[in-house]
Amino acid sequence: MKVVRHAVRRQVAGHLQVAYSISERSVCEATGFGRSSSAT
Repeated sequence: MKVVRHAVRRQVAGHLQVAYSISERSVCEATGFGRSSSAT
């Protein structure tokens, strides 16, 4: 897996939440991101 900066992870998580109308928890579970690194 490519190492991605926390800021980019937050942007990706936010986009997925809006695009798919899903919770932060669901985004993090699907992407493998830790919730603390994707919190907006």
